[in-house]
Amino acid sequence: MVAIAIADKLLPLLTIAALCGGGHWFRRYSGKHEKHDDVDKKDCYFDEECHAKVDWEKIGEMKKGFFKRMENFAEKDDKSDMKILMERMHAGFAKAGMPEDRIDYILNKWAKFAWEKNKHEKHYDVDKKDCYFDKECHAKVDWEKIGEMKTRFFDRMKILKEKNDPSDVKVLMKRMHFGFAKAGMPEDRIDYILIKWVKNVYPDALDPEKPSSLTCKKFEARGGIPLKGCYMCHKHFEDRVDDCMQCGRRCFHKVCKGDEHKMKCAFGVHMKHCHKKCMSGDFQEEHEQVGTLVV
Repeated sequence: MVAIAIADKLLPLLTIAALCGGGHWFRRYSGKHEKHDDVDKKDCYFDEECHAKVDWEKIGEMKKGFFKRMENFAEKDDKSDMKILMERMHAGFAKAGMPEDRIDYILNKWAKFAWEKNKHEKHYDVDKKDCYFDKECHAKVDWEKIGEMKTRFFDRMKILKEKNDPSDVKVLMKRMHFGFAKAGMPEDRIDYILIKWVKNVYPDALDPEKPSSLTCKKFEARGGIPLKGCYMCHKHFEDRVDDCMQCGRRCFHKVCKGDEHKMKCAFGVHMKHCHKKCMSGDFQEEHEQVGTLVV
């Protein structure tokens, strides 16, 4: 019963993520990714600053009533009461924390989507390759289970992005693929959604021009600390990756030898201090002793 209750709360949020994006799922961009052309920054859901102000669980609850009413309007082919509904929703969104000047944009998008969907009109902003928006495919899937997996997926993706560690993304995608299949999604429709999700949250993880497929390819089989270290070197010392990796090996054996928490130590403060000195040419004492060791 607890799992069902949680799923009931997650599903509205999952649907919001889909509808707010007009066919695009959950997006979070920062820094250099903010200018992606397909991100609708006018939508509060995809504006990080605006998103943080809103109680999206309350928005999800209101969404249910909104789309039910829109379905009734479409069946009767009557838009006369839509203005009243929009005003009521506007007030509810404001109470949920959404800034006044961002509310109507989402409501108008929702109204257009709901009206066209229920009137069976052709709408150009829906990605029919996405199983969620393909009526036949949608009917085969347990979206409550997808909602539960989505939450864990994006939590994990956020962590990997913050650590600048795309090494585990493929493993995560394989795990999600298996879960999607168990939830009823056809095999040939799964990867399209997963790739889109990854692009939305951590596009660098799939970029063929990034070090995962070039500079750091030789470390992919080893994964873990060496691969993550290579990504960090490529990010901060793009023209000196080999020197950076060599300093990483030296400092790792100097600083982390005997430490049972290898990953934490490898990217900790003492390791960074040692690495900085090494890269500046100020690495003494153990320099020659550990220079040939490999992590």
